[in-house]
Amino acid sequence: MENSPELAASDGSMAEGSSQARVIEFLSKPENYPHQADSVSRIDTHAAIVFLAGERAYKLKRAVKLPYLDFSTLEKRRIAIGRELEINSRATPELYLSVLPVTRGSTPGSFEFGGSGEPAEWLLEMRRFDQDALLDTIASKGRLDRAHIIELAYTIEHFHRQAPREKGAGFAHNLEHVAEDLEAALCGRSAQAQGLHLGSLAERLRHELAARTPLIAEREREGFVRRCHGDLHLRNIVLWEGKPRLFDAIEFDDRLATIDVLYDLAFLLMDLWHRGLRQEANLILNHYFQRAAISELTGLALLPLFLSLRASIRAMTGLHALAFQEAASRENQVREIESYACLAANLLAPGRPCLVAIGGISGTGKTSVAREAAPLIGATPGALHIRTDVERKIMQGIALDGTLPREAYTPEARDEVYRRVFKKAEVALDSGHSVIVDAVFPEETWRASLCELAHRTGASFWAFWLEADEAAIHERITARSADASDADASIADVQLKTVEPPQNWIKIDASGTVGSVAAAIMKKLWE
Repeated sequence: MENSPELAASDGSMAEGSSQARVIEFLSKPENYPHQADSVSRIDTHAAIVFLAGERAYKLKRAVKLPYLDFSTLEKRRIAIGRELEINSRATPELYLSVLPVTRGSTPGSFEFGGSGEPAEWLLEMRRFDQDALLDTIASKGRLDRAHIIELAYTIEHFHRQAPREKGAGFAHNLEHVAEDLEAALCGRSAQAQGLHLGSLAERLRHELAARTPLIAEREREGFVRRCHGDLHLRNIVLWEGKPRLFDAIEFDDRLATIDVLYDLAFLLMDLWHRGLRQEANLILNHYFQRAAISELTGLALLPLFLSLRASIRAMTGLHALAFQEAASRENQVREIESYACLAANLLAPGRPCLVAIGGISGTGKTSVAREAAPLIGATPGALHIRTDVERKIMQGIALDGTLPREAYTPEARDEVYRRVFKKAEVALDSGHSVIVDAVFPEETWRASLCELAHRTGASFWAFWLEADEAAIHERITARSADASDADASIADVQLKTVEPPQNWIKIDASGTVGSVAAAIMKKLWE
């Protein structure tokens, strides 16, 4: 017999004494599993319970009904579990195994796995992984590796590129429903009971969404609305066999996962930023967009709204989770809700974009310094870092660590690279996003053009020239590995003799550490 819908309240609570409660008790005992399980651990969320038993994990959907999901009947939970297997197997088939029923046994009140009796509940069977392999856990211990972050950015970009396009999905209209759900939660009785006053945030979200609806609709027509993950944050990413893997994509409502790819990415960027992992968030942004077409950068105008919506959703789900919190832990939960709401409000005020040029002879550390400074410049998650060495390789269609022949470095080819870099910067700045351009800038013509670009786009402009002695330059070039730059010591020597430093750029001593040089630049920007 199914749990009737009235057992699942709209605030996410579940009636005690339901048949699901008895199944949960059954699944909590290791002796009831069909395989070796010395113990059973539980992971509880507002919508599911995961039982960790031996080498397997079993996910059960809670009998809840929320504004954005409905698991109130057994049939609805069966469909959701089946969809979860289907959707997640596309990205991570090695983790997702099968749908398994918990059936009623011959003895009244008894249950068994996959028996011949009537199904009492449905489970998603998965391979169990070490919880320490979750990026959420790794991040909390301060152990996120830069290489893994870059690999993750490429993994998500590839996942989005392969995702089915969904024209006519009405994504902008669906976001209006999300905004309505947010308003109902953030201004509802549960929020008010906790002393939370979030009405102004809901109003600002509605206003920003209305202003951005034309661009959202245009992006859908251009094919950027796809069947995405939908719940892309660190708790749903695991290191499996040394590589980041996405799991636990949204299955209960295609509308919540048929979204703009940047709205999907925004959840991860917001999650990293909220944790104080600004460098990592900026790395994700820049490596995700590394090979993007110039026209794709117009989507950066939507990032403040998308990031704020994601933070607001976290606040909303936090409110829903209060129903399952013990009294002792509610205070911490309320503080977390407040922190997400505060972030959501701040994200809606990105400010004036900034264009920063970092020039200098090859080997002065431009790229390392730009990478260090980028998270601190402009709106969340920091500046778009555009590098001539990277753009040159992309234009030639070769790997970034591949080597171009010397004859590829003609004046005409160089000018084409600079034109592409400046065009990308212009589109990003017009979208309200700050930019760092990292290049040698050997000629006054291109330096002046960059200043004109800032004026044309209404961006503030700062230009820095890094200087180091010959020995330091040679040492840094020799220490490079798997880098997009093809410049060797001989090229740097030629530049030292032929490139005249610009008189109107701020000179920065680059002989120190990357951190100290970036700090010197930021000090000038903040003066």
